[in-house]
Amino acid sequence: MEGPLIDDTRRLDDEDTYDAEQQVAQQSRAIAERLLAQENERNTVVEVYRDAWRDFYNWEPEPCSSLIRSLAPAHIEWDEVTAVPLDIPAESMVVDEVVTSLFRVFDLERDRLTVLDEEFIRTPDFAPHPKYEACTPTMHIIKSDEETDWLRFITYAGDPGFAEQDLLRDHKRYNWQDGIRDPDADLIGLEAIHRLEGRSLSYDTVDAHSVLPRLLGHNGLIWRMSHRDLWHWPELPELLHVPLDDHTLKTQVNEYVDKICPHMGCLNNLCFPHKEVTEPFFGNNVHVNSQVLKQKVQTPCGDMCCVMDRDIIGMPSMAEMQLIQDILSLLPDETPCILASIVRLPCYQVYMQRCQLFPDYSIKPVRQPNLVPLISHFNDEGETQAAGIDFCYHQGPCGTQCPCYKAKMHCKRNCRCSEKCQLRAKGCKCQKPEICKNTERCPCRKALRECDPEMCGPSKLRKKGRRHQCPNTHLQQATYPQLIVKNGQHGQGTFANVDIGKDTVIGEYIAELFPNELSHFLHALFTHRHLNYTFNVNVRDVLDAAWVGNETRYMNHAKGKAENITAHMKWVDGELRIAFSSTKRIKKGNELLFDYGTEYWKDHEQEP
Repeated sequence: MEGPLIDDTRRLDDEDTYDAEQQVAQQSRAIAERLLAQENERNTVVEVYRDAWRDFYNWEPEPCSSLIRSLAPAHIEWDEVTAVPLDIPAESMVVDEVVTSLFRVFDLERDRLTVLDEEFIRTPDFAPHPKYEACTPTMHIIKSDEETDWLRFITYAGDPGFAEQDLLRDHKRYNWQDGIRDPDADLIGLEAIHRLEGRSLSYDTVDAHSVLPRLLGHNGLIWRMSHRDLWHWPELPELLHVPLDDHTLKTQVNEYVDKICPHMGCLNNLCFPHKEVTEPFFGNNVHVNSQVLKQKVQTPCGDMCCVMDRDIIGMPSMAEMQLIQDILSLLPDETPCILASIVRLPCYQVYMQRCQLFPDYSIKPVRQPNLVPLISHFNDEGETQAAGIDFCYHQGPCGTQCPCYKAKMHCKRNCRCSEKCQLRAKGCKCQKPEICKNTERCPCRKALRECDPEMCGPSKLRKKGRRHQCPNTHLQQATYPQLIVKNGQHGQGTFANVDIGKDTVIGEYIAELFPNELSHFLHALFTHRHLNYTFNVNVRDVLDAAWVGNETRYMNHAKGKAENITAHMKWVDGELRIAFSSTKRIKKGNELLFDYGTEYWKDHEQEP
């Protein structure tokens, strides 16, 4: 009986092996069919896109020519010539001699010939203006759009002696070739979408193949085309009516979060100094019980406040419930009064919804890591060569993985962490404003840092909601004496327009902020023009006031007794900024001069 049992076992093993092989074969065929279908879909998208491209450029030349012809003025016939140039012999022009002549010109708007009587007065010769380049005045540092691999344009192309070929070799891509969006390509892409829609290909499927520009979402092709007038291409139907985005509160906040700068020195849209795209709001975890939040409300926000007793309770609609859920996902530990003012709904409804979403038994208190022994010396407390960051925006409390901690920087007011974060600078506790003028007595001044109006000063003032009136906030308040620019010792210079006392902050060096990797690019430019406005900030950044700046860019060089201005670094909200202060009393009308330093003269001619 043993033999048949062994045979049956082998038969069962063979059947299992056969079934496994069949299953693998079926899976392989399914994968092959799916890959073939995807390849066919991609080929279809490419074919339709190519056909739309060809059809557009077969149609485009004639309407373009017709449009250009329509802009030409109507043919005008008149007996007189359009304009008669003046021909005045040079020897007839003497000082203060007035020469009168008639100048005929045809007025296209009024369709008539106009005779102008002009006078030319020759003035005495005057000295030429000192060498200068146009500079856009600004009050804020502007972060440059230049990148290490991209070249926007060749600034001094064609100038004798400028090594433009070397500049081109230093960059891998050029904006005039790769960085410009072709509006014709958007029209062609939109027509290709319509044609693919007729072949039952969804927008997600088309996006997955990455042949056309991205279709859906914010700044996608359909979103962009919905914000512009379409050219009347006969093949192009009406614009697609598709949902451009999810219009919940959370998605709307994240759609515009990179348009508003959270830095306390800016708080405006499309900020120039901080151009990095801000990470979206993740939604914080809940750490505070609802009952504790209710106890924090000291004054009711109104008749519908959560702390008020009420007999009748109205329920929110489905749309209002979604709105409350969205705001709670962004700010779960904020008081119901504040959240109610944001969503414009009754406070008690926000509180009730929070209690349902986050029951007290499910809320765990936050556990702060003990970082105090690890932050005894950070770079923003005296070391001015450190490269700072804009702000941290990670989930959870700050720990050893926080970008601020890794950079050995204190968290700032514009960071998204809690106000009680251990990485935040504590500020000074100076009892009187006069103490903040003393470098040795004020911890902030000693750390080369301007005082924080929200963190510094006596605690009793902060409890009363009053701020410390501190003299160590010149750069934050931009309180400087008036300066003027006129001809100085070497070209143009900066002069005091009022009397300036000793140790007075007279201004900040405002310029364009470049990454230090582009220092060779800036070096090529200022070497060619023989004018250097660069100022090294730290190991990461360099300022260049060649094209944007303020009055301080015109200050000339001097050493010894002639020097009356000194430059020094200041930390302001976690940023290193360059301030200028007077080293002596300066009378109105005197020129402001400071020592450029030995590094400046390494790339220049002999020091004056």
